[in-house]
Amino acid sequence: RDRIDQIEMIMENYIISVSKIVLQVLAYFKERKSDILTDLKLEADCALKILPIYAKKIDLIDFLENDNPKKSFLVLSGETGCGKSTQIPIYTLQYLRSRKDLGKAVIVQPRKIAAHALAERICDELDISIGSDVGYIIGWKKNDKCVSEQTRVILMTDNEFLELLSDDPELKQYSVVVVD
Repeated sequence: RDRIDQIEMIMENYIISVSKIVLQVLAYFKERKSDILTDLKLEADCALKILPIYAKKIDLIDFLENDNPKKSFLVLSGETGCGKSTQIPIYTLQYLRSRKDLGKAVIVQPRKIAAHALAERICDELDISIGSDVGYIIGWKKNDKCVSEQTRVILMTDNEFLELLSDDPELKQYSVVVVD
């Protein structure tokens, strides 16, 4: 019975997500129909993985859409392997794609290897090049950074994030911060 309830919740979230994607993309990309197809394919891929985090996707998107400053942070916990580290950046990217008026997202990871590997994994799942929509900043060397003007989700180490905060305490370029 628990498995049936989980599948029903996933299907319900899938239908709600697809509806939101279609409406948001139509509103922002009137003449770019390929963006609709890309986001719908991505949504189908997310739903088919049947990761436990997908059941909370609507709650996460609702949180991101919330403009209430009193509810400006969310604590999300889940077991290892539930999809937090890979799927939350993907859901955040989906949201930012639909909101061109917002800044970037930073995903803070504790170690260089984790930030780099996770950025590559996300890009692999999205079938995009690293540094396009998703990139990383993990150190001072030239090869420790792979971002572009189009990068909307940046994975970085906690040290890099602290450096970013010291340079820009208000995080003016960023609309979403995730500490993993």
